[in-house]
Amino acid sequence: MAYSNKYQTKINLLFNVITFAINALIGLVLPAFLIDKLGVGTYSLIPISMSITSFMLIITVAINGTLSRFLSIDFATDFKSVNTTFSTSYFVLLGLFLIFMPLLFLFVYNPSLFLNISENNINDSRILFGTIIIAFVLNSFASLFNSIAYVKNRINLQNISLIINRLGIIIFLTALFLIGYINVQAYGIAVLFSTIISFIYSYKIAKKLHPNLEIRFSLFDTSKFKLLSKLGFWLMVNQVGVLLFLQTDILVVNNLLGEEKSGIFGTLIQWSFLIRTIIGIFSTVFGPLTLNLYANQQIDKLIEFTKLTTKLLGILSSVIAVIIVYFAKDILRVWLGVEFEEYTFILQVMIFHLGFNLAYSSIVNINIAYNKAEIPGVVTLLTGVLNICLGIVLIKYTSLGILAVAISGFISLTIKNFVFTPLYAAKIMGIQWYTYIRTIFSSLIITLFGVGLTVCFSSERFQINSFIELIMGCIVLTLVLGAGAWFLLRKEEKIQVKEVILSKIGNQ
Repeated sequence: MAYSNKYQTKINLLFNVITFAINALIGLVLPAFLIDKLGVGTYSLIPISMSITSFMLIITVAINGTLSRFLSIDFATDFKSVNTTFSTSYFVLLGLFLIFMPLLFLFVYNPSLFLNISENNINDSRILFGTIIIAFVLNSFASLFNSIAYVKNRINLQNISLIINRLGIIIFLTALFLIGYINVQAYGIAVLFSTIISFIYSYKIAKKLHPNLEIRFSLFDTSKFKLLSKLGFWLMVNQVGVLLFLQTDILVVNNLLGEEKSGIFGTLIQWSFLIRTIIGIFSTVFGPLTLNLYANQQIDKLIEFTKLTTKLLGILSSVIAVIIVYFAKDILRVWLGVEFEEYTFILQVMIFHLGFNLAYSSIVNINIAYNKAEIPGVVTLLTGVLNICLGIVLIKYTSLGILAVAISGFISLTIKNFVFTPLYAAKIMGIQWYTYIRTIFSSLIITLFGVGLTVCFSSERFQINSFIELIMGCIVLTLVLGAGAWFLLRKEEKIQVKEVILSKIGNQ
């Protein structure tokens, strides 16, 4: 499948935006719809199921991250090793799933051993968790095939697989509801069938991009396994920490505060996931460029590129966070109803810090490129443990409730992302310690402005009562913040932005 690399970054970005729009629409509309049909208690099983499979994601993220690095090197320097690297990763993933099979079976058979689930939801949860886990296993292998598209900078094809998966869920779920199968299991069945289709697509795309792709056990290479496992282990440790940030909060709420509160928390956290998804759109596009610059030893360009992407992601995430914080009460009222307005401050605490904390998403690839994942893995794990412990302590010994989890997330994530990440990236690259810290000032300015605006000039005076009014308000604030953010970019940074858009970076 030949293609021109000239406009590939723009194509990747376009498909990332399309994927985001679909994910955002589904992520915001589907929870409200399912809560209405199933009730908040039963609905809570769905975000819980996502959290459970996310623990399995520890393995696949580590393997895929490692695979991407070594495949990038293989395609650039040793084309014959591609099948060896891929086959080794494939059978490692297969072996790990076989090892965990008994535990997964126990969880599906008796989920009440692990979770706080009411008796009348036990049978429903078994079917839901079983189908979600099977779908996850299939999706993990699909991710391996998608890694070929990733290292070849064909992220648009990777996104088509995701689009097929997400739209498939809606199509199958709608069909099941229309025939009267209205229950929580329908969601799991819809996820399973859509995953099967996206898996087939991912496999075919991998074969088109690399027609000589072969997966044979005879290609399993012990020396390659040692190289993969060293980086993979520390990426796995890092991913454990990431999950302690992103997916254990709802389990803590479920066990300490009950099903209903976990359903509320699982609904509110969708806005955090929304911002992370948006930032992921751009950091995913920047990932292959970062690896390519390192693989070709263009270190000076790598430094300038990552400084620029950090600043851009900080500005973007801060603008989005400020909009959600400012209109938080209006969002909850229009989206879920007046009774959810009481959770406004919780949503604001969840969101406001993501502006400067997500800015460093793009330089995480530096750790992979330099094969320096040990210390970041340990730090991420420790701060993830801090997040859980602090949340439990605050819930048990204060009356904060769900707010306790939001506060613990803010504190622990700031320690990891805002303090550690930029300092460590500068250290392994051998550059001045403040190199990446300076790039975040614009994000801090926007965040502080947004908090001040929310406190001093509340959105309540606009009396927003419909989605149209809410959208118009968001557009106006976006234009104001966007205009201000543009002036925070220096002239040379605006030129660099054009170079990225025109795919002039990493293609020399």
